[in-house]
Amino acid sequence: MISLNLRKRIYTSILLLFLTLIVFGSHFLLTYVLIIASILSLIEFYTVINKINLNKLIDFISKLIFTLYIFLFSYIFFFFYKFYKFKNYYIYNFNGLYCF
Repeated sequence: MISLNLRKRIYTSILLLFLTLIVFGSHFLLTYVLIIASILSLIEFYTVINKINLNKLIDFISKLIFTLYIFLFSYIFFFFYKFYKFKNYYIYNFNGLYCF
């Protein structure tokens, strides 16, 4: 018998895989999910940094570096998706995985 925890993990993984395929199919949805994921990661990082007792300068610098990293990652990801057909590369690879 499958435990309840394993069943929840399987359902969650199927849902996330389906969401990933939908996101790569829609330009608007990709932009929306990318913005939401960036904001959530910034909130989580700021919460963790605030729990660690650092001096103000290191606290500010670490938050600034992480914010710039998230912004650049989102921008580069969006750039490759939009201009270099990044979407088609991943859709072809996902279809290749289903052939096995």
